[in-house]
Amino acid sequence: LISAISDYFGMDIYTMSLEGSYMGEEGLLKALARVPGRSIVLFEDIDVAFPAPRKEDPSVPDGILSENKKATIVQSKNTTTMKGFLNAIDGIKSNNNGIIFLFTTNHIEKLDPAILRPGRIDLRIELTHIKEPEISEMFNLYYKSLSTENTFELVDKFKDKIVIPAELS
Repeated sequence: LISAISDYFGMDIYTMSLEGSYMGEEGLLKALARVPGRSIVLFEDIDVAFPAPRKEDPSVPDGILSENKKATIVQSKNTTTMKGFLNAIDGIKSNNNGIIFLFTTNHIEKLDPAILRPGRIDLRIELTHIKEPEISEMFNLYYKSLSTENTFELVDKFKDKIVIPAELS
């Protein structure tokens, strides 16, 4: 899908990783500044880019704050803060005119609402399970050079199966 968007708009794709000690807020700003206008910037698996929210100790009743409250935080290799990330993609310091940001996730429910707000995420596309008609359409779209007979053979392998699009690549 990302390649199709790139082809349709005639835009190059730049994949960004938030992992690594070099990629703090300033590193991200510098990396994005080097991306030319009319480009696509892809952040894959954005749900794992930031530590999960604090999980409070279940033994402490709701509404009670305590200095001794235990919390666990999932560790990440990412040194970019959520605030730094958001500022880099659309804050005052960002210079992202003409750049389309694409984010992938396997767990949209884990994303911070600040990422999902309108204006940052303008369109959500869920790639769910597909059946034979969609499989056939995908094969015809991506494998135009194959004969119709070969396409039928490939589609037949998935007949009566429900798959996700990634399983076809």
